[in-house]
Amino acid sequence: MQDFLRCPHLNLGYFALFTFRTQHFFTSPMGAQSITDQVARGQQRRSACAQKPAMEDAAFDPVRSGPLRHPHSRPRSHKFEMPGIARQNRPPIRHKVPDLGGEKGQQLNQQTLSMRLARVAAHVPTGARLADIGSDHGYLPVALLLRGSISAAVAGEVALTPFHAARRTVRDNGLEQQVSVRLADGLAAIEPGDAISAISLCGMGGETIRDLLQAGKARLNGQERLILQPNGGEQPLRQWLMDNGYRILCEEVLRENRFDYEIIVAERTGPVSYSPRELYFGPLQLQARSPAFLAKWQRLLRLKQRTLENFSRAQAVPEEKVQDMARQVRWISELLG
Repeated sequence: MQDFLRCPHLNLGYFALFTFRTQHFFTSPMGAQSITDQVARGQQRRSACAQKPAMEDAAFDPVRSGPLRHPHSRPRSHKFEMPGIARQNRPPIRHKVPDLGGEKGQQLNQQTLSMRLARVAAHVPTGARLADIGSDHGYLPVALLLRGSISAAVAGEVALTPFHAARRTVRDNGLEQQVSVRLADGLAAIEPGDAISAISLCGMGGETIRDLLQAGKARLNGQERLILQPNGGEQPLRQWLMDNGYRILCEEVLRENRFDYEIIVAERTGPVSYSPRELYFGPLQLQARSPAFLAKWQRLLRLKQRTLENFSRAQAVPEEKVQDMARQVRWISELLG
């Protein structure tokens, strides 16, 4: 290449050859025809681009809010159509899989209760007048009435959706005279003339149940049985029962759908005293030590040990919190040891 650039004779020769071929191309009939064809094709492309917006506007149907499709094209499914969103940006369509392991998967109704609600129902005294607080669909009081186990019931709900669901369940079973469905917060659903002899509070945190009992103490006559099913927080709930003179008559642990549930049955009997460990584990559970009870605390021990290890690696964890977790791990280890 360097030799080529240094040789002026070669440069002049190639330039002359290029000039001759270019002039021959433009002056020959074949070259002129090629240029004419290229110009014509360019004009056709520009004309097509200019007409494209008009064609799209003409093919737009304002009723369907989308482009018209060819009459022989495959129709789209309007069920999953997402107009205005590019296909690659649309979320994937996931068909709903039934929860076969949960209460909804069991297709619960007033005749078929979950294991959890069935165990709660077993602790309701025969012939009782039940107040089911947080009744949801009203399955528990309706099931007990259909079986003839109770004489009347109040179903209390604070949210509109479960309130209407409970009313529908009662109406569908023709129990409007025996079940009163009320929209109220906690024990405010209980009226003086109800003569309630049993109260059930299920499916809430133990602290929530405690707060509802504390807020509604004026509506407790001291003669009713409390059937409580907390979702955790059993210790503060037992503390409230002890402070207010309720003795724990029965405790039960069951596992359903990968969750551990506790049922606490209590009645007011006067002053009662429980140790800190009894409040933590349950006084009757410590005596019975059922397989379900021990299995629950084996699982909790692993979780709390992992939490304690995370505390040791974390920063700015209050020392009181670390000591409390260490005490729980020690108590559970001694229980299972």
